[in-house]
Parts: sequence; C-alpha cells; structure tokens
Amino acid sequence: MSEINVNKAEITLKTSNLSFLPSINAGGTHGYNFGQTIDPFTNTFANSRVQYNNFYLNSSVTLFGGLEKYHAKKIAEVDYQSQLYNLEIERRNKSIDITLAYLKAKLNFEIVEVAKEQLSLTQSQKERTEVLVNAERITHSDLLPIEAQLANDVYTLTKAKNELNSSLLQLQQLIGIDYDSTFSLANEQTSSLNQNGSNSTCAAPLEVKISQLNIEKQLLESKRTKSQLSPSLVLNGSLGSGYSENNKFVDPNGELIPKPFGTQLTENFYQSVSATLSIPIFNGYKTSSQIKINQLELERVRIEGEQSLLEYDNRIQQFKMDVANATSLYESAKQLQVSSKLEFENSQIKYDNGVINFVTFIESKNVFLKQNQK
Repeated sequence: MSEINVNKAEITLKTSNLSFLPSINAGGTHGYNFGQTIDPFTNTFANSRVQYNNFYLNSSVTLFGGLEKYHAKKIAEVDYQSQLYNLEIERRNKSIDITLAYLKAKLNFEIVEVAKEQLSLTQSQKERTEVLVNAERITHSDLLPIEAQLANDVYTLTKAKNELNSSLLQLQQLIGIDYDSTFSLANEQTSSLNQNGSNSTCAAPLEVKISQLNIEKQLLESKRTKSQLSPSLVLNGSLGSGYSENNKFVDPNGELIPKPFGTQLTENFYQSVSATLSIPIFNGYKTSSQIKINQLELERVRIEGEQSLLEYDNRIQQFKMDVANATSLYESAKQLQVSSKLEFENSQIKYDNGVINFVTFIESKNVFLKQNQK
C-alpha cells in the first residue's frame, strides 16, 4: 500500500511538471441544420436541410497565474518525498516486527526444550520410584507427589508448545506465507536480526522528517491559496476551417451546386490569437476564508510536529532505559541461574541419597525451571 502511494505521488508530481506546458485540443463536428438558420460560412439564411462540418485546433498557455502552478509543483514534490519516507518507515517497522517475532519464537523454543528436559527428569524419577514401590522399599503414597509433578510438567510442556506454535504462526503471518507446522527457525540469524533491529531504531527520525515536510507543505498551500488573489494572463490560439452545404456556386452547366469539400476547407481556413486577463474582485470571501483556514492548519501541523518529536524523544529514552534494565537483569539472571543450578544439582544428590524428600526436591527443580525460562 505504501508503494502504491509512492507511485500515485510520483504520477501527481509528473502531472504538476507538465502543467506548465501549453494545452492542445483538436476536434471536428459533422451535423445538419433544419429550418431557417444563418449559415456561419456564407452568412446567409438557409431554409432547407444543410450539412455542415467544422474542424479546429486550439491551444492555450498560462503566462502568469500568481505562481499557483509553481506552488502546486512544490507541493507535489513534498508529497512524493513524504511518501518515500512513509515507505521506509513501513519497511523499518515490518523489519522490527519480524525481528521481535523471531526472537519471541526463539525464546519459546528454548522454553519448550527446558520443559522437555524437566519432563524427562520427572519421568525418570517416576520410573525409579516405581521400582522402589514394587520392591516394597517405599509405599505407593510416595509415588503420588511424583505423578502429580509429572502431570504438572506435561501441562507446562503443552502450554509451552502452544506458545511456540502461536509465535511461529505470528512470525509466518508477518512474513506473509501460509502456515506450515514444519516451519523451523535458523539459529545463525539471531545476531544479524539483532543488528537489523538496532539499525532500524536509528532510522526512527524519519517521523520527524515527515513532520517537517508537512509543515513545508502547509506553507506552500498557503502561498498557493494567496496566489489566487493575483491576476492571471492566458494566451489562446486556434486554427480551423469548415464546410457548409449551403455554400454554393454556379457550375458551367448553370446549375447551383455546393462548392467542393476541399475548396471550402481552403477558403474557410481561419486563425485567431487572443490574450485573456482575469482580475479577481469578489468570489464570496472563499479565498480569504481559505487563507485563514490554511493558517490554522499550519498551526495544527506545527503542534503535531512538536508532539511527534516529543514522542520520538520519549521512545528513545524509554528504549535506552529498557536496554539498561534488560542488561542488568540479564547479568543478574545469569548469576541466579548458575546458583540455582548448583542448588538443584545439590538437591538431586540429596534426594538420591535420601536426605530430602521428593517435595523438597520438586521445589528446588521448579526454581531451577523458572530461572531457565527467564
């Protein structure tokens, strides 16, 4: 859609450039007059049906029109540049959206892998406990917490897979392809996508550039409206000829017949040149009202530009803060993951040696699972 808008703006710009050239029109008329009428070529009355033809070529060019066409051309140039910026913004936003969707899918994929690992670990504990129950070393009640944990792990894995499928669907929709359940992610693209997202963020001032162009456009609109108060001078020229069945002559036989078609076209050939000066005096206060409206629109566009700049600055500040917070949180999470992993491994050793019960072991495992999901 943005590309279509660019093409439309380009056509409008081309039309504005060509509007300075003279206009040329050609035409022809073939008709019949019935009843009494004045023949324009013989300047006599005709009382019967008369065939007539008229051919013309005319042209006009505006010598001066208060620079209205010039301002219209500049407005078209601004519109075209704005549409180019809008196209860049759409591409940038699409790139950012796809990057974020890809990273979200990667995160959900890792969460699924962790959930699978936890489910496998719980399944191993269940099998081991079943062996102890069958050997009557422990009672069946000791197996119940493990089965409950196994069901919880299955639920966690199912939920994680659903989140992964949703993120993969969103990613494929953003790319613009049909949903494919076998769709996979490429591991080597993460760094380049992150770099792409970083570069896209640097392109954000495009919104500010568009705001500046909108102000420039509104100033040009005001100038174009004011130019309507100036006189206009238009030069017109035309060529033409015609034929009338009423234009007759006496042939050698003494009969009154219409002159030949070619002869009349030569005899009736005419040329004209005229200049038209138009001075606006009163048009119902329309132009003056439009000038005041343009002034208000200019103020509105300036306010919107200031808002756009403030919003951009706020986004940049928020982005910097989010990056700083995420960086510090990531470093803390890495340390917490290391310590929770050591604690989990220690808990597993204690559980294998019967020092702690399964409930305490599961609590340690769940803490480790949460840290991996972070």
